[in-house]
Amino acid sequence: AELKGPQMFEAENSLVSNGAETEMRHWYLMLKVLKEVQDGRSSPWFHWLNSLPRHYSNAVAMTDFCLSCLPPLMKKLTS
Repeated sequence: AELKGPQMFEAENSLVSNGAETEMRHWYLMLKVLKEVQDGRSSPWFHWLNSLPRHYSNAVAMTDFCLSCLPPLMKKLTS
């Protein structure tokens, strides 16, 4: 209810018209997290959000260039 409002009607319709209505829950979760980040220290989630990593160095977060620099076995394991 916190994020629902007239402005969200257009966003929800966009998700539905693009065939992504099954992603609606994820959409609202993303919005909630972004709102809490925006609230900063006044958010009850501040300390938890602030503890999350800002950079990931695992294979999922690597660019194609980074993957091309891996030794062949490591590249095969990440594919």
